[in-house]
Amino acid sequence: MAALFVALSPPSASANGHAASGTAQAVFIADGEPTLAPMAFLKFCLKYQSQCATPSEETPIVIELTPNNLAEMRSVNAAVNARIAPNPAKDGDHWSLETRYGNCNDYAVQKRDELARRGFPISALSLATVMTRDGQGHLVLTVRTNRGDYVLDNLNAAIMPWNTVRYAWLKRQSAAKPRYWVDLSGSSPAHRAQTVSSRPQPAHRNRIASAGAPL
Repeated sequence: MAALFVALSPPSASANGHAASGTAQAVFIADGEPTLAPMAFLKFCLKYQSQCATPSEETPIVIELTPNNLAEMRSVNAAVNARIAPNPAKDGDHWSLETRYGNCNDYAVQKRDELARRGFPISALSLATVMTRDGQGHLVLTVRTNRGDYVLDNLNAAIMPWNTVRYAWLKRQSAAKPRYWVDLSGSSPAHRAQTVSSRPQPAHRNRIASAGAPL
């Protein structure tokens, strides 16, 4: 069955940054200006070129946060967190889709790859760099949904709304052009019209052929 797409109209926002009652619009991370991608990401793209291909869809798509889609996100987050053993000695310059001993970078890219294989539109899946409370650089996966951006993280078993995790947001992949990154250093909630998919896309459309309260 083909995916159902719905165009959302922008609503007014409430004082706490969430969409006003009675609207279908969500809160998203406000992407800033283009910025330099992490050097390790550029190396990753050279090794796994299909992971950084421009999405086939012209307009970035967000996922409708249905019970099934949420279950898939939880499943992938748990599975990848379980199959990779933490390796503090591994450097952060080589992100791998195959390793079973790694760091946050490996968890994040493997989750993105797995969700894409399960049919999630690649434009809804963006890697993001953050700073933890103890000042450590960290990589997570963000998923754009019609209820806002959510975070898949190897430091948390739950799927969390982006604005409830205690991180300083630095930058992330562009939805339209995965090879490019945008600045998030001044990030705040944003309300924007999006095209919504009520179910994941057929996997072949994703061009992947490689190797607050918690939800």
